[in-house]
Amino acid sequence: MANPDVGTRFEVAINDVGYMLAVDPTGEFQYERAVSTIEPQRFASGATPLSEALERYMFFNSSEWRGGSGQRFLNRESSDASSFWDSQGIDPFREDQRLALLPDVDLKQASAVADAMVVAGSNYMLLRDTGNVEQHTISGDTPSAGNTHTFTTVTDMDIGYGKGFVATGTDLQEITLGSAGDPQLSALDVHRVAWIGDRLAVLYRDSGTSTWRFSTLDTAGTEEATGGLLTLPGATNAAMSSCEYRLGGITDGIGYVWFSGWTQDGDEGYIYLWNIDTTSSPSIAMRMPRGEVPLDIFYYQNGLYIWAVANNSAKVKIYRCVVNGDGTLTPFLIVEDAGTAPSDTNRDGRKFAADGRYIYFAWNDMQTNGGFGVIDLATGGYAKRGHGTATGDVVSVFVWGNRPGLSVASRGAMLEHSSDLVTTGYLSTSIADADSALDKHWDTISFSGDQATGTDVSVAYTVDGGTSYTGLIANSVLSELTADLDVDSVSLGMKMTLVGNGSTTPLLRVTSAKFHALGLGEEILVLPIDCSDRVEGLNGQLIASTNDSGRARARTLQGLRGNFVNVQDVDYKETTTVTSMEVLQVRVRGFVAASDPSTGTNRSRQVAMVTLRRDLGTTATSPPAANTAPVLTAIGVQSDTIDVPLALSTPATDANSDNLVWGAKGLPTGLVMLYGGTVSGTPTVAGVFSTTITVSDPNGGSDSETLNWTIS
Repeated sequence: MANPDVGTRFEVAINDVGYMLAVDPTGEFQYERAVSTIEPQRFASGATPLSEALERYMFFNSSEWRGGSGQRFLNRESSDASSFWDSQGIDPFREDQRLALLPDVDLKQASAVADAMVVAGSNYMLLRDTGNVEQHTISGDTPSAGNTHTFTTVTDMDIGYGKGFVATGTDLQEITLGSAGDPQLSALDVHRVAWIGDRLAVLYRDSGTSTWRFSTLDTAGTEEATGGLLTLPGATNAAMSSCEYRLGGITDGIGYVWFSGWTQDGDEGYIYLWNIDTTSSPSIAMRMPRGEVPLDIFYYQNGLYIWAVANNSAKVKIYRCVVNGDGTLTPFLIVEDAGTAPSDTNRDGRKFAADGRYIYFAWNDMQTNGGFGVIDLATGGYAKRGHGTATGDVVSVFVWGNRPGLSVASRGAMLEHSSDLVTTGYLSTSIADADSALDKHWDTISFSGDQATGTDVSVAYTVDGGTSYTGLIANSVLSELTADLDVDSVSLGMKMTLVGNGSTTPLLRVTSAKFHALGLGEEILVLPIDCSDRVEGLNGQLIASTNDSGRARARTLQGLRGNFVNVQDVDYKETTTVTSMEVLQVRVRGFVAASDPSTGTNRSRQVAMVTLRRDLGTTATSPPAANTAPVLTAIGVQSDTIDVPLALSTPATDANSDNLVWGAKGLPTGLVMLYGGTVSGTPTVAGVFSTTITVSDPNGGSDSETLNWTIS
């Protein structure tokens, strides 16, 4: 694929999208293309002359894994050598820096209802079951059933002050822990409740005005400020699913109370802030990114955490917010994909719990079952922790008896075992490539570990970015071991599997790989792409519509980091060459350009400095294999509904295992083609669209399909 307008309308193109280069009078942002020769690095020691010196070997190693998961590539500016890609059943956060199997999780108390929420204190647990709330005390490894309280509806619960508090959607009930009584504490239509030190914070529906109100109650259930402290948008009836505005969680800390809410369409979400012991109305502490819903929030050790659902991807994100001096929040995304969104976003329940240095959070589809992840406050890293014994939404996460647990819809409460361990777990490392697209020769991998009888370790490696793995060590009992790889590839990753016997775990301490580069040369291309609004092309016309956003153009380019793309350079009109290159870095900066003739003033502009690289050859002497064009799997006619999010995969195969690039023209409005061949988004305009999907390899081979896509 190539953009035919390069040289007449655009100066360059990346993945068939045309761009203009920035004109910078300061000379700071310059176009650059350079070719360099790369010799194997060598060193001399003592009196050994350089001509007789040995090739220098390079290493990547990980002596610990406490940086947490979610890091795809190792050798990047922001990479952490102690981070990894993914794990399951493995504890990476041990103080002795050794990988080990995690405790098993099993069902402790069944519940048949979908809203099987749990809240737990130091001695008691409240569990929602069919028409009831059950009290349980901890006894050894199994909860002991206590008093049962009957409620038709339960929308929230909390424990504090030696009491249990149950919001029913029509009133607020109080349970004395260890007793059978459940008197009405307040006649307000309470839907959310939280104990905040010496009082209750509640969100209730005013039946007279059909609005939501935030308020506080004293221990006698009396509203401290009659009519509440804040009125929120209307509630058409008492059912949360029918409200114009929906409510999330309540949390408190350092003199503030925060609570979350969002519009019914999920388009706008807010975290509200109230200064405790004041009569002032709550204010907005933070606006969520558009289209993200803050289902629950949780304050712990100087940070506020948000369990958010992204409507466009139906994925859960975890934010950690720094609390500013005035209680407002500055968010940082720490978990980009914490599983799928719950099947019912009206389902109540706490999504966070904490103990010591760990924060636990709900994770809906861990190994297909409900589970929970963990954030290590000592390092800021996160990982998958425990998974339940059945599929279903995770309603609640809790800590009881210093052990984390979860409740799963229609299943009940599950708790980590005090002694039993999972029998298998794995950790997949980040992909190491020495920040280079050149081939390397991977020589050896070394391991160190401690194992007991009946346990073993298996290791596999990948040279295709994690698509497939090849076994290297199987069922090995090791203390120290170096395995020969003898593999040539651009990158390398590993997957280590620990196998135990249910009561004992192997321990893995260190892994390292030794390699050296094979590349003979590389080309570096630096493109200063103009990412301002209203950019004119070579023909004097705007390169996009008048509402084109330069910021959106910059974000699109930043999203290409680490990928291979097809590039049409400034000489494309003469060479007609499309080159496959790796995007190494995208830096977005601003500068003041020359005077704008339309206004007579200087205007501020943005530039995306895109650095790309390609390998110019290796030491291999055999001729390259003949290229075979990729084959796009048949897609066929598509029909979807307006304003309903969708994701359409357009897979392709390639006999040469090339890095493939997908493109699309004529997509329905609101849809985009993502890297990897998935069309995603929310269609916003009805009609029939003639859409062409194309897949191409870096050697000029391509395949495409044109189809009718109906949006109604």
